Amino acid sequence: MDTLAPSFTQTVPLPAGQSRDPAPASRAKRVIGAVHTDAVSAYLDGGALVLESKADIDVTGDGVIDLGSRLTARELLFHLSDQGKITVPDLPAYAFLGKPGSTIWMAPQTQNHQIIWPGFSTEDPNLSGRVQGNSLQVRLVRAQGPGTAEVYMQDGAQVKRIFSSTAPLPDWKIGVPQHTHMNWAFSKPGSYTLTFEMSGIIDGRPQTAANDYTFVVGNLDAHTRATTASLTAATRQLAVGESVALTARVDPAAASGAVQFRNLTTGTLHGHALLRQGSAEFRVDDLPPGTHKIVAEFVPTWSDDFVPATSRPVTIEVAGQVEKKPAHDDTSPVSEAEIAASRPGVAALITTKDKRVDVGGTLAVRLADPALAGKWVSVWLQGQPPVWRGWVQAGLGGALTVELPPAAKAGSHRLVIKDVAGSFIGWDTFTVTDRSGGGPAAPPAPPPSGPAAQAPAQSCSPGVTLETGHIDAFYVSAANNKAVLQLMEDVTGHHVIREAETVLLKVKESAYRSNIPAGTPGAPAGYVLPLTQDPALIWPGWDTNRTAASGHSDVSINVTAVNGPGSVFLSSQGSFGGLSSLLQGGGYSFPGTIREAVPAHTHAQWVFSEKGIYKLTVHAVATNPSTGRSLTTVPHTYVFQVGDVPLGDAFCGLQSAGVADAAEVNAAVNKAAAAAVAADQEAAAADATAEATANARRTSGAGSNAEELLRQAIGAGADPAVVAGLIAGGALVLLGIAGGTVWYLRRLRAGVDAGAVADA
Repeated sequence: MDTLAPSFTQTVPLPAGQSRDPAPASRAKRVIGAVHTDAVSAYLDGGALVLESKADIDVTGDGVIDLGSRLTARELLFHLSDQGKITVPDLPAYAFLGKPGSTIWMAPQTQNHQIIWPGFSTEDPNLSGRVQGNSLQVRLVRAQGPGTAEVYMQDGAQVKRIFSSTAPLPDWKIGVPQHTHMNWAFSKPGSYTLTFEMSGIIDGRPQTAANDYTFVVGNLDAHTRATTASLTAATRQLAVGESVALTARVDPAAASGAVQFRNLTTGTLHGHALLRQGSAEFRVDDLPPGTHKIVAEFVPTWSDDFVPATSRPVTIEVAGQVEKKPAHDDTSPVSEAEIAASRPGVAALITTKDKRVDVGGTLAVRLADPALAGKWVSVWLQGQPPVWRGWVQAGLGGALTVELPPAAKAGSHRLVIKDVAGSFIGWDTFTVTDRSGGGPAAPPAPPPSGPAAQAPAQSCSPGVTLETGHIDAFYVSAANNKAVLQLMEDVTGHHVIREAETVLLKVKESAYRSNIPAGTPGAPAGYVLPLTQDPALIWPGWDTNRTAASGHSDVSINVTAVNGPGSVFLSSQGSFGGLSSLLQGGGYSFPGTIREAVPAHTHAQWVFSEKGIYKLTVHAVATNPSTGRSLTTVPHTYVFQVGDVPLGDAFCGLQSAGVADAAEVNAAVNKAAAAAVAADQEAAAADATAEATANARRTSGAGSNAEELLRQAIGAGADPAVVAGLIAGGALVLLGIAGGTVWYLRRLRAGVDAGAVADA
């Protein structure tokens, strides 16, 4: 830990465990899905009994299944999917499982390649010959979860309960070596923590080992718990050099991880403290004069267990002459010749341990020149091409931090510092390491003997970042009695459809407005994405047109949760002004529901009240207005990066559910569109004949007008292709959607003349 300059007034005791480093990055647990696993496995390490796990999975990512790979239990989630749903039989022997006819989730004693197959093992070679009686006692010490848990053995018609969360049962004896499977039954979906213990006489002395095992039953995503963070300061007014005590609190208090303290004003990450019983304390010493907005960022140990959270900013005023942040961007990188003429790590020294940082991590830097204390400096990553990282204000001790972009590649890099006047200060080298979020490189692979549903690979970086252009963020399609919610963008191509969890929607710092008119949602200040497109910003809206052909055209887009540092407002206005709500119930902020009773493509004004990372949880419901039948999409997470803030681990653990359904629906909608195009081509070929016939009839006076002909055809239930052939000009404009034919027929039924349709 760095020592503060003696001139600082350290009026606050230094909290134990405080560190200037960023919080340890969150890691993703390995999901053990539909594979063989000896979940509770005994090992002898250095003569000590321990409990861990093992499974038949691809550990290294080379596509080869490693049988019985040893795994650390606390780094695993055992997933019993809905494939394990089963009904309790009406037989007395199974009364302990619940009422007859009730639904339970079962991981069976015999392998089903669609369901996890957990068991017990004492097959570690180190145990052989060293356990008295060649056996260990096993007990279920504790079971926590939303329902009951039962583990039992089925031997023909005989049922034997082994472990139960509701009834005391005798210890079960397992031989050494032995490998056993049982039926694992859970009464409700949710997350269960089962604590198992093994004991015995090993090498002549009694030993006991225990460990926790987390089983996620049903929806895997539901395991991750939301959190909130708050921050308080012991004082809001400081003299130069005074320190301030900060206290962060995270709810729920059971959340594990660390809290890092970020200065939004200077761009500095002051450091972190470990979370203890929902609280973390930190001392900030070197704030330069001015107004400082500081936030507490909760970084969970495991991204699967808890969602990160950021507090609202706390404002601290430091007396003295304020150094103003430059209003211009630095567009002139330092030349290679100038860098080569100076030594690294002298005027600007990277103090991060070993000068190594993970992809997207934070570098700690110290400036040697005391005259630069409290000054704004320009930060560059010297590469091909050089990348400017913005203005950062050094603390009174000359310390500052630099956030690396997620796109920074693994390998050696150079950091270059300039002053406000554009003069070169110094540089240093560092190494970026890519540990893929610190978790396993690949998800479990299916066993060779049959198919198994596995969780997709997880990434801590978005697949694409969109910071300008047209985006239909909520893009709803329906076909084959299924509805899907995706994202469509015209930024990287034309009508590119993506899964929401792969896209970062970036709201640039230039979107900030300090003078939002009074009465407008989000006033008086915030980050604004206007109703009409600003080409320098993203322009997000929504589209439900791809539900038209399915008949499920009444769509509700439900934003059920907003996880971020502030509020998200949505509004529109009429042709002659006047505020208009787009949410059911007349509100202007999310959570809320957008209702499109007929297929529509809509944009709105968005306002984000604070900078930071926002995650919106969204699903859609498409209803057939004729039958009342509804189709519901799976929920998706949309990530907005608002303002100049680090992305952090916002994408760690995000997975796109319903990908197979999305592919099926898109294929069906595209097929319908192709069929409509084919019908249009047939209509165009028939048009010449129809027009010639009409001309002949007009010449002879025996024909009727086109409008009447169209009305007669529609009234007789003519095929749309035939009707299209009657339209003057022939070709039916499809507008790129399968529902185009339906839309045009509605216009025809409304009495729009053929000429108007052709001109539309």
